[in-house]
Amino acid sequence: MAKPEQTKSKKRAAELPEVQVKPELPVVQLKSKKQKTAGPVPTGAAAKGKTVDKEKKKKATPPAQEELEEKRQTIEKKVTVEKKKVTKEKKETQEEKVSSAAHPFEWDPADDCETSLQAYKDIAPVLTKLAQKLGKPKAELRIYDPYYCQGAVPKHLNKLGFPLVYNKDEDFYAKLDAGELPPHDVLLTSPPYSATHVKKLLEHVGQSKVPWILLLPDYVHRKQYYTPAVGHHNPFFLLPTKSYQYMAVSGSRADNTNIPCRHFERSGECPAGDACMFLHSKG
Repeated sequence: MAKPEQTKSKKRAAELPEVQVKPELPVVQLKSKKQKTAGPVPTGAAAKGKTVDKEKKKKATPPAQEELEEKRQTIEKKVTVEKKKVTKEKKETQEEKVSSAAHPFEWDPADDCETSLQAYKDIAPVLTKLAQKLGKPKAELRIYDPYYCQGAVPKHLNKLGFPLVYNKDEDFYAKLDAGELPPHDVLLTSPPYSATHVKKLLEHVGQSKVPWILLLPDYVHRKQYYTPAVGHHNPFFLLPTKSYQYMAVSGSRADNTNIPCRHFERSGECPAGDACMFLHSKG
């Protein structure tokens, strides 16, 4: 027969709820990615394998991207060529800008401006035609420019195939009065615009029997002295497609580096570009 105490303990045990113990989950350790370690430099077949992989990657470049790259390289080449061309032209211009010495005649330093090569290129066909009319090759055409600046005129004309150019640092009017002008087939000049030089020149060519070609401002034909001087010759006119650039070698025009360019100030652009002698500054 059970004891009373044992019976009570069994009853208490029966009243308590049952506790279910869950098994523990296993601990999972996350492994970090292995860091690459510097190994030996691949050689032989391994190196060739890498080279092949690189070539495959290159071949995998989209065709559109390759075309863009080719266009970019082409544009860069063109820009480089243009820069070299501009640099060469600037160098030639600087070589022509020699220091101006006193001339053996009265002169205005502001008139010391050399005409650009382009002006002579534009008139070269006319000179060639004139030589044909005279029955001689253009290399034998005698050209006279009575107004000396710094010696660029013979250089320009020599480049164009006209080696016989008389342009010396002497007083044109003194030679004219003395009847000592050099023999020539054509008088070709871009005269100084100051004082009465243009008027005197027109009066001379109006009486001359030698052909003449003058580079003058467009307002000259409206001057009162123009028609009486050369009107009877009925001269014809050639107009350039754009204004010529004159290279100042002395006087106030050569000291324009600190004077703002009015074109650049107005619109931020200048038709002369880098050849402009005035200051291009955005302030």
